[in-house]
Amino acid sequence: MTTSKILKAALKIRELQVTLQNISADDNRDTTNYTDKEICAEAVYVRSLYSESGTMCNEELNGEYGVAEQRKARKAVRDLNKLIAQVAA
Repeated sequence: MTTSKILKAALKIRELQVTLQNISADDNRDTTNYTDKEICAEAVYVRSLYSESGTMCNEELNGEYGVAEQRKARKAVRDLNKLIAQVAA
């Protein structure tokens, strides 16, 4: 199966890549078998982690691990928003 443009973009976002790898192992499916909508649903979930107090993603976004990690987190949120908008369009 060919890799979709959405999946390629998703795999470039660190937290989303880890989440997709984890669920694919749990589901016993290859990541290329997920639909764009399924990937989008996971992207929405991962994005929520950045606003949920007490998560590592939220701590990164708030700069608790330094400026470099905060920048990475901000970029991840922007990339997640862009990915979600692409699927919704």
